[in-house]
Amino acid sequence: MDFGKKVEILSQVYLERSDDGDYEDILTMEDYSMPLAALLVVGACTITPIGEGMIEETWIILCDQLQVDPYGDYDSLETMESMVDEG
Repeated sequence: MDFGKKVEILSQVYLERSDDGDYEDILTMEDYSMPLAALLVVGACTITPIGEGMIEETWIILCDQLQVDPYGDYDSLETMESMVDEG
């Protein structure tokens, strides 16, 4: 999946689901990479190879939490969540 789309989805989790108990663990554990994703989306920073690795690791954790394929192609967080609801 496109790195930029992963960043968008992680940013969406950070910005729109911060009060959602379902995401509390990942938001707590990934307290650097989630805000990094949000900053990248708005163009407030650039990414280094270390940051890329952090984003990729967080992506896998999110996919594991949602029980979806980390190599799948998703349009949005809602798409990923609907796959969980269907499963």
